[in-house]
Amino acid sequence: LDEAIQSVVDDHWNIKAIHAEDAHGGSGQIKVAVLDSGADIMAKYPMAGFVNLVNPEENSNGEDCTGHGTSVCSIIGQDSDEEGTRGVAGDEENVELYSVKVLDAYNQGPVSRIAEGIQWCIDHDIDIINMSFGTDSYSACLEDMVQKAANAGILMVASVGNGGENSKVEYPAAFS
Repeated sequence: LDEAIQSVVDDHWNIKAIHAEDAHGGSGQIKVAVLDSGADIMAKYPMAGFVNLVNPEENSNGEDCTGHGTSVCSIIGQDSDEEGTRGVAGDEENVELYSVKVLDAYNQGPVSRIAEGIQWCIDHDIDIINMSFGTDSYSACLEDMVQKAANAGILMVASVGNGGENSKVEYPAAFS
């Protein structure tokens, strides 16, 4: 099992699965926003900014009550460590990573807050939005915001859910 796991890690299966080698590189900074539970300021990756939409009056620099957002940011932007582990973003010098806190201490958030987070990304010229959450309930408001972000040229990555092979794809990933 350890050998199989190591071969998956060594082969960069995640990069191959999305056919990243077919993408044409550009120049300049790529702005990536993680809509989630926040991000720990002490993590092993550089953050360009923090936004707290759960409690806007509070300073959100480094506050993640659940650790979920920190984990997602780490998967995306972790610098190389002693063992050669690095995030999927690759060259962190070209990536600006933003934490947009939309989920509370229970990893929940109303659609209105998710929509507000997407609007923040549109307003701040974000290139990629990561949303590692989902709901099985359709929302016209959320669909409109996802379409608005797509029209603004933003690439969105969203979780399909944690229900397994026979479950329905959750929103926002279920939107076309």
